[in-house]
Amino acid sequence: IMAQGAAGGGPADRGWAPFPVHTLPEPFAEYVAESAAAIDCDPCMVAVPLLAVLAAAIGNTRRIELKAGWSEPPIVWALVAAPSGMAKNPALRAASRFVCERQTLMVREHEEARRKYASDRLVHEKTIAAWRRSSRAADDQDPESLPPAEPVAPVLPCAWTSDATVEAVGKLLQQNPRGILMLQDELKAFLSFDTYKSSKG
Repeated sequence: IMAQGAAGGGPADRGWAPFPVHTLPEPFAEYVAESAAAIDCDPCMVAVPLLAVLAAAIGNTRRIELKAGWSEPPIVWALVAAPSGMAKNPALRAASRFVCERQTLMVREHEEARRKYASDRLVHEKTIAAWRRSSRAADDQDPESLPPAEPVAPVLPCAWTSDATVEAVGKLLQQNPRGILMLQDELKAFLSFDTYKSSKG
């Protein structure tokens, strides 16, 4: 979708239709309109990346069945092309604000989980030492002789990423099967996404 230029006239002059903000469900239509007005940019510059953000928020929790045996998750590739100085980055920040806030919250929750894990590790070390000294440790016929379960280290969840290789994104998707948002502020980052700096191909 091409954003309207400052000196190029209206949509009719350029042969394209404005983004149909009114077709977005609330509260997103109002958010797009108010954000675009506050930033002083074309509404499509907020609405188009917002569609990708919302698709990533749904992730793999829902799929649409196009026909028997063929279903697709909500994957949206979105790009806004506009001349320099048209507030593309502020518009992108407005569109991605929610997912960025979500990731900040997940980082805080992960830090708390890490502290609990460290505490659980200390308790486990003491428990396993006591178990080894007990007679049960030597009795492999006793079902209660199994060692205490080791606490599982928490994995930092991810809602979005930016500068990542294919391998890094693959690992992130393994850790976050719901899906993540790939957020780039430059088109060249997408065009070079599948290249490897250490190789010639």
